[in-house]
Amino acid sequence: MPGRVLRREGSMVEVETGGVTRWHSTLARPDVKAGDRVLTHANLVLSILSESEADEMEAAFAELSGLLDKGGVQ
Repeated sequence: MPGRVLRREGSMVEVETGGVTRWHSTLARPDVKAGDRVLTHANLVLSILSESEADEMEAAFAELSGLLDKGGVQ
C-alpha cells in the first residue's frame, strides 16, 4: 500500500501508510523528500510514486478489501 513521507532526518524518512507510521531507509532512493508518495518494503523506500499512481493503488486495495470482506475472492 502506498505511503506518504511525513519528514526526513538524514537517510531516514517517516512514512505514514494506512494510519501506521514507521521509519524507512532512503538508501535505495536518496532523492525522496517530505510529501512524496512511496512504496516501502522491509524498512526501505523502494519507489517514489506520482499522486495518480498512489491513488490508483489505494483504490485497488480498497476494492480488494471490500471483496475480501464480502467473501467474494476465493
